[in-house]
Amino acid sequence: MSGCPGPVEGFGVVRNALGAVDCHVQLYSEAGYRALTGPQSFFPAALTGLLTIYVAVLGYRLMFGIGQSRLSDAPVIALKIGVILSLALNWTTFQTLVFDLSLKAPLEVARLVAAPAVHSGAALVADPVAGLQVAYDQLGLDATGLAKLAGPDPQAVKGGAAAAAEGLWKAQGALFMSTAGLLAIATIAVGVLVAVGPLFIALFLFESTRGVFAGWVRATLAAALAPLVCWISTTVLLVVLEPSLVSLARSREAGVADTDAATLASALIFIFAFAQTALSVAVGVVAGGFRLPSPRPARATAPASEPPRGSVAAPTPSRADRLALQLQRNALQTRSAVTTGVLGADRAGAAATVAPTPGGGARLGADYRRDAFLDRFRSADRSPT
Repeated sequence: MSGCPGPVEGFGVVRNALGAVDCHVQLYSEAGYRALTGPQSFFPAALTGLLTIYVAVLGYRLMFGIGQSRLSDAPVIALKIGVILSLALNWTTFQTLVFDLSLKAPLEVARLVAAPAVHSGAALVADPVAGLQVAYDQLGLDATGLAKLAGPDPQAVKGGAAAAAEGLWKAQGALFMSTAGLLAIATIAVGVLVAVGPLFIALFLFESTRGVFAGWVRATLAAALAPLVCWISTTVLLVVLEPSLVSLARSREAGVADTDAATLASALIFIFAFAQTALSVAVGVVAGGFRLPSPRPARATAPASEPPRGSVAAPTPSRADRLALQLQRNALQTRSAVTTGVLGADRAGAAATVAPTPGGGARLGADYRRDAFLDRFRSADRSPT
């Protein structure tokens, strides 16, 4: 059974629409959150399973040194798990940090920014919702008065009071849709996104699903910023539109068709309606700039050159592989140093053996001379037989 009241007579369409949307969105967002995270739902069991898988995978990676996880990251990981559990299973925490921040914080900022316009003396901006309702009602009354002055057979294509009345009717619809309509749409979007928020918050656990969580944050941020810019532009519109509404009210009471004031009021409303559309697109662009921080780079890695096209990049070695490779390199360097020392010692010993002694002893074969041998051969040949 709904706890929100129905339309109140005399409040007007703007206040009734905004009040009904705001009340029902708050009521059913909380009810949807509690139904999703309650004991009768599948979500608590699914979240428990995801946390079990996450802790198991994390422990395996830390045990075997796979990836970039370090034991020093344990406090941050524990804090992340605690925040996810608090937001996904506790409505009080979720309401304070997500629901109120999305629905109420933008309106508070808009009130602060629009404070100079409120103190400017304009009567309509003292209470923007009531001022918007007054502007909407005055446009309808002015359009009706101009239509009566146009006669029983008006021809809007020829201008005059009939064309001014038709412009005011269209401006009245544009005023409602660009202000109260946009606010209601943004409120409904925030309520729906917040109600299913625990599903997306749980996806923040794994790196492969964090993009979905970032998309949810961008959508919620865009829906929350839309009322901010809408209230600020609506406040400025009420300040600019108030003199034209006062002039139209005086002309209506005097029974005079002030077509210039009617045309000016219609033009101002259409200009601000287009401005609201542009601001909504700008808000979407701003919210789309939200990005999660990228994973930190690997430690002690040299910049690798760009691989050729069509080649498959080699997988990053684990910490255990890097340690084994370093030990292997140290062993090879030690073995090379030992071998070089042994060879140097052998060569030094051989050189010492071949080198002449300090005492001046003759080297082996040093006493052999070819000339002496030839002399003995010739003397033997000349001897008589």
